[in-house]
Amino acid sequence: MTLRTPPSWLQNGSHSAENDRLTQQAIWKSTGIINSGDLYISQNGVGNMSVNISAGWAAILGTYQTNMGVYMAYNDATVNATITTANGSNPRIDLICLTVADAYYSGASNTVTVNVVAGTPAASPAVPATPTNSIALGQVYVGTSVTSILTANITNYNTLATSATNNNVMQAGKNAIINGGMDIWQRGTSIAIAASVAIYTADRFQVNTGANQASTISRQVTGDTTNLPNIQYALRYQRNSGQTGTTAMSLSQSLETVNSIPLAGKQVTLSYYARAGANYSAASNALVVNLFSGTGTDQNRGNSPYTGDANPAGATATLTTTWQRFSVTGTVASTATELGLYITFTPTGTAGANDYFDITGVQLELGSTATTFSRAGGSIGGELALCQRYYYRINAGGAIAGTGTASSTTSAYGVIPLPVQMRVTPTALDYSLVSLYDGVTTTNGTTAALFAGASAYQGAVSVGVAAGLTQFRPYFISTQGGGYYGFSAEL
Repeated sequence: MTLRTPPSWLQNGSHSAENDRLTQQAIWKSTGIINSGDLYISQNGVGNMSVNISAGWAAILGTYQTNMGVYMAYNDATVNATITTANGSNPRIDLICLTVADAYYSGASNTVTVNVVAGTPAASPAVPATPTNSIALGQVYVGTSVTSILTANITNYNTLATSATNNNVMQAGKNAIINGGMDIWQRGTSIAIAASVAIYTADRFQVNTGANQASTISRQVTGDTTNLPNIQYALRYQRNSGQTGTTAMSLSQSLETVNSIPLAGKQVTLSYYARAGANYSAASNALVVNLFSGTGTDQNRGNSPYTGDANPAGATATLTTTWQRFSVTGTVASTATELGLYITFTPTGTAGANDYFDITGVQLELGSTATTFSRAGGSIGGELALCQRYYYRINAGGAIAGTGTASSTTSAYGVIPLPVQMRVTPTALDYSLVSLYDGVTTTNGTTAALFAGASAYQGAVSVGVAAGLTQFRPYFISTQGGGYYGFSAEL
């Protein structure tokens, strides 16, 4: 390593452009656009084989070699970029980039240009690699034999450059989707789902299956720091091998009215990362993602349409086996009082061993572009607290969960403290391997249920046993090894 001297901008000094770019790198630490909405790719007019790129700034980290610094690229007006003729047999994915040519390192040009990198046509096309010295602005799905590119075919990446002032991306409250990073799994990290059920899995996410669609929902490590930076976990929605049901399977999250009203009348952007398994069976590798709105109060969009159901934003993503970021923008009606994320996968044929999609980084935010993903609660502790507003499971694992008193020789009532105030008084209890303990003897339970002493601040349960309790004796509400009590205040 060599100390660069003289330093940049020294009075009466002389230094290289490379030194200036290295100075910029102290401010802009990664490749990206500078402002939300910069260099946005859009449909050209009524649609043809070209796209428009809006005005804006980008920071482009030099990649010909190390220690090149950051190029600052500015587009002062809309630029049109041509998409080459579609293939007659297979679709392809084109990558829209800004590319810097610097003759000091390679070639003879000193320019920045819009670069359309044409992908390879295939039944399941892949996104081409980003060229050297470039920023990838987004991608265009070029269908078989198409003659125009429409908004639905365009995916903007909208990756903001990380700077000394915005590198703390975890901004509590920016993202309206709770647990969008798939961090919290109070019900377990691998959940077997029967056919024809509606059930919560990862916290705040409900799954609905149809006939012959037994599935598995599991937490996966993303394992890709190139295409999906800084997000550790993803949700995998897998139709089990051999299943034959082909109706739409859904993954949803319904927002409370109190969290939906602040978005009413506003432009919002829904974004997420997704990839497909090797045997993902949806036609054209499609994943349909919609934002619905309604005019009721605290309804569950996963179970049925809202009162006044409307669809302010939605698009069909074409998945590959590589992580991609997708986004869609829309305007929520000023009369909306509830919002719901609704994702559908419509399988075909008989499921293979890898008939799944993975999803993470789900974000709903104000504005016209997708910014860097942030947890709704900011920190992992904040996210857990938001999740526990709707569901709280205490995995006592043979330890004490609460206190109570025997009302008879076969039943005891007690309270279990809740870590946060729940949305409403719990409406359902799930449990396993419950027990009662009087300081000497453990009596295993056979049943458990909510009782009238419950509130949004504390759980209240009755535990039934076969026999052996002493009436009016105090008991600890406890569990056997692996046991739990789960309180639900979900929509």
